[in-house]
Amino acid sequence: MLVFDQVYEPCTDPNDESTCKTDQTLSRIEMVIDIIYLVEIILNMLKKTRAHKDIESIAWNYLMGYFVFDVAGTIPELIMN
Repeated sequence: MLVFDQVYEPCTDPNDESTCKTDQTLSRIEMVIDIIYLVEIILNMLKKTRAHKDIESIAWNYLMGYFVFDVAGTIPELIMN
């Protein structure tokens, strides 16, 4: 919705479902993908590595690493829908 606004144009005729179908389908697919990434963020908080064995160390390592990029790419779209 932020990048390809022409794909998410409103329906031209609310009575004609064929003009609205693409918008709804793409929105649902994008929502499913964002939910998958949200689950991935949660799982990355719990993923053990050789260097990080306890939950606090794992979470702190993830927060200082890729967490900001994962959240910036996932959460805004979930909030906007």
